[in-house]
Amino acid sequence: MKYRTIGATCVGKKHAENQDRIVRRELLTEEAGPRACLIAVVDGVSASPLAASVARWIASHLENDEIVDDTLGEVSQQIIAYLARLHQRFCGEFEDFEEMLESAASLSLAVVEEDATHVLWAGDSPVYVTECCEKTYKSSRVSRPHVGSKDSITKCFCGNSAFEFDYHEVEIRPGDIVTITSDGAVHEETMLNELYQNEDFGERICEEVLELALRHPFSPTPIPCPRQLSLGRFMNRSDPTTSAAMWKRLGVFLPAECPSKCSRTT
Repeated sequence: MKYRTIGATCVGKKHAENQDRIVRRELLTEEAGPRACLIAVVDGVSASPLAASVARWIASHLENDEIVDDTLGEVSQQIIAYLARLHQRFCGEFEDFEEMLESAASLSLAVVEEDATHVLWAGDSPVYVTECCEKTYKSSRVSRPHVGSKDSITKCFCGNSAFEFDYHEVEIRPGDIVTITSDGAVHEETMLNELYQNEDFGERICEEVLELALRHPFSPTPIPCPRQLSLGRFMNRSDPTTSAAMWKRLGVFLPAECPSKCSRTT
């Protein structure tokens, strides 16, 4: 499977340390190339004491851990099981570090295979799929934000609460884009359509998103798209921290225990 990823990040104007992390890595790599690609956005919750540290810890494990094994069954089930183990490891590692256990991050990720794209999220970082048909782009949001009253996050990665997340499977065709961004980075799907219509798939798209977000902070709104692209960034109305990562599918090589707290959407 051939694809391309792009990404960018900006610390913003308020925090000394960037509270966002983006992850882009290959999975199930073979001689002919990778059979799957993971993209993720980890967005530290600003109200928690060590938001940046939690985001950094999660991203480091997503980048380096063995997440899937070709001999162990369906990729979707392996990802779900891995995330459950990751949360357990976090709680055990910081058992005596209350500030870390009290801190939280939104996590949205997509694993793109040849025949399926698995989207999992906890929090308010949106996931979009953008379809490309004869040079026309149509974006739609895949994820539903876990946000309650006064924009409070109802699900996230936190040591002091159960790790609940949603799962959704989408079909991706060559030329489609998968975009992941944190809340506020993109205010509506048409913004993505215009960017993909007017710009080649490259770093300039990330730069455009960051520039627009820093100039015009949007209210928290999660987003999704398809074209094998992933864009990730963090942003809220009072603190314009930004980051972006993207993945685009360029072509194809022909080749290949769910926790109770995981809910599937159709």
